[in-house]
Amino acid sequence: MELIEGNYYSPHDLQTFMEVSESTWSHRRNELLSNLSLYYDYEVEYEGRKTTFHILKKLGDYQGIPNKRDASKRNNTYRSKIVEVIKADNVQTASNVARIIKDDSEIQELNHKFGTVQEYTRLRMREMFGKYQNDGGTDGRILEKIWCRLDLEHNCYIPMPEDQIQAFYEFFYAERKASAPIELDALNDYEIGLITKEDMTAIIGQQAYFGYANARREFKAKYGYTPVKVPVYGIYGFDITNFESEDNNNVSI
Repeated sequence: MELIEGNYYSPHDLQTFMEVSESTWSHRRNELLSNLSLYYDYEVEYEGRKTTFHILKKLGDYQGIPNKRDASKRNNTYRSKIVEVIKADNVQTASNVARIIKDDSEIQELNHKFGTVQEYTRLRMREMFGKYQNDGGTDGRILEKIWCRLDLEHNCYIPMPEDQIQAFYEFFYAERKASAPIELDALNDYEIGLITKEDMTAIIGQQAYFGYANARREFKAKYGYTPVKVPVYGIYGFDITNFESEDNNNVSI
């Protein structure tokens, strides 16, 4: 059985695909779905008590949940390779780290497709460094975020000059000003009870993203590249293997 992009599947269909029993599905559902997300981008839809899974995109060839020993080896491999990259250049995104490590012999031994390497890298980096500035994780934290351009040939990010950062802000502010009437209508319609708070938030969020996307396109048309704000990562201590996560106050970055 294969999961086809665009198709909808029942929980029983996924049990069949994963080759697990109903009992295993019942007791390990979250774990199974978390593992599935490494190989498929999907969304869950609910209609009453009925649940369906909409497959949006295949990321890699599906592999079942590994045993504890294999999982530990996999996690340690990704962790060590991520640390190597961050130590060499700490201005990174998970996507770029994945591009750098995908050809490493130890990563290739795991037989992961690139989409799977990207997803594992993203998940591990969230655990290791958190998602937000100064949030922190098991291995370090995001110190700041800086505007950059991607040098894809060398898999690195180059900081943008200040005048170009300001130019991008101007493009974005102009787009936000243009969408203000739509957002104001949404706020008013919520206030008078025509739409729900969720509807209002969705409209405003959509307009904000459209403005962001349009500003990026306009900037690229003028400057030849797309701006991106990139995390700057810090690793706890000087020797990460000696770091004790429960003693964060005694380490340096």
